[in-house]
Amino acid sequence: MIVERDIRMRQEARLSGLDELRGLAIGLVVLSHVGPVFGEGGTAAALLFAPAWGVGVDLFFVISGLVVERSLRSLRRERGALEAAFAFYVRRAMRIVPLAWCVGAILSIGLILPGSGVEPADAKAAFAFISNAHWAPCFGGATGCGNAFAFGPFWSIAAEMQFYLLAPLLVFLLPRRALVALERFSLNRSRLFAVNGLF
Repeated sequence: MIVERDIRMRQEARLSGLDELRGLAIGLVVLSHVGPVFGEGGTAAALLFAPAWGVGVDLFFVISGLVVERSLRSLRRERGALEAAFAFYVRRAMRIVPLAWCVGAILSIGLILPGSGVEPADAKAAFAFISNAHWAPCFGGATGCGNAFAFGPFWSIAAEMQFYLLAPLLVFLLPRRALVALERFSLNRSRLFAVNGLF
């Protein structure tokens, strides 16, 4: 009985059209990462390095915000704020942490390979989900940064995990207008990564 109710709630909560938007976002993110294959010269490279492809990451963040907001409000109606926040944290951690750490462990092999450019600080930032703060100075031109193609993409996972950490507070305490303003601010910040960095 409980299982049937959970399945029905998930189906009702699933918004039509989100899968198509996710597909579009995936395509844009893939396009934004293909540019380095062609190097820095030529028309194909110029098109594929276009910062506009970075909008795929923005789209993922918007979709995530929408889904998270709906999930938290639904959980709060069922269980109350404290239990809803705890259930939310457990679900998100179980969905992201094992896979992220597994990929991080594989990429950490680069620490022992000569010439890989992978730095211990890059790996530590990835495992601690603070890669966005770690890589921000690098995208601004700072020296001493590691190989961005190894752990650099962890910046978006770090931003997502930090958002998940704050999401229950934001959704339960802020009015919707404030959430929309915060979303706009966050999207403008993520565009800085797309324009100034490799992502």
